[in-house]
Order: sequence, then structure tokens, then C-alpha cells
Amino acid sequence: MLPVYSVTHAPGLYRVLNPHQGRWATRYHGFEQGEPVFAGAQEAYVYSGNNPAMCADPSGQPTAAEAEFVQLPPGTFRDGYYSYSPRSSQWGTQALVSCLTTTGALWFRAVIASHRNRVFVGVGDMSLKEGGAPPGHVSHKTGKDVDLRPLRCDYRSGPTDIDKKNYSRELTQLLVNLLRTACSIKMILFDDTEVVGVTQDKRYPHRNHLHVRIK
Repeated sequence: MLPVYSVTHAPGLYRVLNPHQGRWATRYHGFEQGEPVFAGAQEAYVYSGNNPAMCADPSGQPTAAEAEFVQLPPGTFRDGYYSYSPRSSQWGTQALVSCLTTTGALWFRAVIASHRNRVFVGVGDMSLKEGGAPPGHVSHKTGKDVDLRPLRCDYRSGPTDIDKKNYSRELTQLLVNLLRTACSIKMILFDDTEVVGVTQDKRYPHRNHLHVRIK
């Protein structure tokens, strides 16, 4: 019996995902009780969504509700990170949240605990709870993107950019290294060409934040 994830017992439009084909294979109309019945030996997972428009997303990708987004926990001292975006914009896949919490723990040990410098990693926009991007973003729709602040050389937690005197390339490079250790990184966009492990996107500036996307 294949597992059924977050299926609500309510009428609505549901999707069936064939994991071998990597796309939505079937659409299934909702039910009052019980589990959906699959035709034949089809291997499938069911993800729920009560909004028909959301479920009809032509991209063929799971929406936030279907992918079971989780919210980034509020950062505490020992977590090594703090949030600078509204909590409503800090939802993502479990893999992204784990990436951030693991990176924060590594940062705490490498910087805060070891050097006694209270500089924390700033975590910004991720995705919205029900899917889609927070205002002002083109991407951030799939729960795999997050914006992080570059680090400062005055050991204060706060905004900076690569043109500011308080920008620390050394600490920002350390953050990139830890991200690549803790996470399955697809890309990191950042405009400091001297930082190893990042790329640039000429269409959009990334001078005051790193845009991180996991696989």
C-alpha cells in the first residue's frame, strides 16, 4: 500500500503524481471519506489541495500545500540565525528548512561559540504557506529558495551589501562553504565575483543578499 500524504476528507480537485515519470499523471476528484482508489497497479502519491485553481497549476509541480511545506523555526541564540522577513514568508520544503537549521548550527559552532562573535546569519524570504512567491519575487514559488544576508565585518547582525565598508567577504565566504556542506545546493546567486561557489545573474542584482536554491 503506497502512502497517502495530507489528503483531506473533503470534496475538491486532487492530483495523483506518478513518481517514476516525475509529473502529474492523473487528476482525481475529491471524496467524502476514505482513501482514493487507484486504477490498476499505478504507483502514485496523492497530495491534497482545496483550491481548484491552485491544483490546476499548468507547471506540473506540486503546490506548497501539496508538498507539505513547513515553517522555519524562530531563530534562538544557539540556532545561529535570525529572521528579517515576515514569518508568513518563511515557509519551504522540509529539505530547505533542514538546510537552514543545519547551516545555522554549523555557523554557531564555527563563529559564535568559537570566536565569541555574536554575528548571526540573516534569513529572509522563502515561500508562502500555500505556495507562490512573497511580494517582490519572481521565483521563490516552490519552497526551495531562500534569501540570506551577506555578513558584516563589524560583527553586527544586520543588512549590508558588497559596496559597503562593513561588508565581510571572509565571513560571507564561510557562509557559502557551510551551505555547500550542509545542503544539496543547486545554485547560489551573489554579485561578489571574488566569493567562490556563487554565480551571477545579469538580469537581477544580488548585491545585498544571497539567493540560495536547493535541488
